[in-house]
Amino acid sequence: DAAGSAATGADVTGSSSSSTAAGAAGSHFLSAERVGQVLAAIELCWLTCVASGRNAEELMRSGGLPLLAGLLSRCVGILSLDVAPTAPEAVIVTHTLRTLAGLAAVEAARSEMAKQRQLLADIVKCCELPRAPAAVDAAVLAICHMAASAPLQQLLLEVGALPYLIPLLLEYDVTLSPEASIRLQLPFSGPAVGSHCAGAAAGQSQQAGGLEGGFKLLDSALVRPNMQEARSQHALLAAQALARLAGLLREPHRTPANAAAASALSALLTQSLAARLAEPDPRPLLVCLNSSMETAQVIWNSSMREELSKVGHFARSCGRFKPFQLHSALQRMV
Repeated sequence: DAAGSAATGADVTGSSSSSTAAGAAGSHFLSAERVGQVLAAIELCWLTCVASGRNAEELMRSGGLPLLAGLLSRCVGILSLDVAPTAPEAVIVTHTLRTLAGLAAVEAARSEMAKQRQLLADIVKCCELPRAPAAVDAAVLAICHMAASAPLQQLLLEVGALPYLIPLLLEYDVTLSPEASIRLQLPFSGPAVGSHCAGAAAGQSQQAGGLEGGFKLLDSALVRPNMQEARSQHALLAAQALARLAGLLREPHRTPANAAAASALSALLTQSLAARLAEPDPRPLLVCLNSSMETAQVIWNSSMREELSKVGHFARSCGRFKPFQLHSALQRMV
């Protein structure tokens, strides 16, 4: 059991002394004696999970989700925002998030995730790791899949998904070359394909709901030579995650409608721009959000973009996570 091996190596099953300080605990499972075991086990776990739907279901039946949640929590507790993508704790987080993204595509797993509020909070926090693009990819993709569940939508809003996702929209590079733009993946655009995630690590056809592109993305390198392209990919994923949280996408990627999320997005992005999150390709919207536009339907400029960025930062720093509290943050900022 790969998840069990990773948990044993990281001591997330409670075998270590409960009085151990968080920093000492982190050093313990990242020690030279244990870190190799944890790294190998969690990488095997995610590759096994996305290779077959039955593997994912077996991981759930064997109690793998609480172990993964504990491992992620241990790592998030010691991560710095500027952690290098190849640091052991960042690699562990990345593979854990990849496993969770694969599990979140399974309905039974989503039901169990709805009982793990802290897990959702830790996933959301991983959207803010600027030097670890693979971890951000996996975290946002996990949110995309979890948004298929109405209870998970609500929990994600409560633990702060919007203030973490919205700043990612402002990272899209409008000067990105056509060649780089073509490489960007839109996992929740186009027709649904496949039956589950078999062969995901090899980039083959994946889960219904657009997982073909999603799992190809999860199999990408930990270190990206072009960070502008990586951040633009984050922006695309964040746009689709927001659309799914609000229930704005059409079939076959439709999710439950969430009036609170839709209302907050309209207040933050303006009603006309928020409505464009429903479009299959969010790139035109992202170009608008990262430039200036003044038409009869849309007014958007650098001042509005700066205010939006400040609102997101203010909401994260003050813990104002619920949609109605974002309205309050907006009023205080503007």
